[in-house]
Amino acid sequence: MKFARQTLAVAALAAASFATIAAPVRYTFTSDLAPVSPNSGSNFGGYVEFDDSLLAANAVIAVSSFSDWAFSWGTNFSYGPSNSTFATGFTIFQLGASLEVTVADLCFSPSGVCDTANHPAARIGAHGVAATYNASGSQDVAAGSWSGPSNPLPEPGSLALAGLALAGLAFGRRRHG
Repeated sequence: MKFARQTLAVAALAAASFATIAAPVRYTFTSDLAPVSPNSGSNFGGYVEFDDSLLAANAVIAVSSFSDWAFSWGTNFSYGPSNSTFATGFTIFQLGASLEVTVADLCFSPSGVCDTANHPAARIGAHGVAATYNASGSQDVAAGSWSGPSNPLPEPGSLALAGLALAGLAFGRRRHG
């Protein structure tokens, strides 16, 4: 009887570890916008991440819900939460019925302003239009696309809790036998 209670408690702990821990979901953006001098390296691209509890058909995801995001263009420009912010009025990220990106208008810059006078800045649309405002005050535009959702590696806390539950189950079985 005591073994049955222990087994039930460990099973409940394992189920709770998988049910209550939300995992991040990642949408990745790639573009054929190639870096120009003085940039070098890879094309413009990046990602946004948010909690999987927000993932639903036709959902509108607020940029304040992004748990992480990063975009880069060559080796000279890297944008992320530590050095940039999303500009007011450019904060739309909407999913369609199949969880594809249907509407996006994201623009971010160190100044939080998105126009040709405030550079560096980058603006990304749903259907792959990437505009980067460069030092000459003009725009560089190219096609690109969103892909996702994908789940990065599970959080260490989730794995530790699940491992603890399985270890408890094995220990209880060994003691019973």
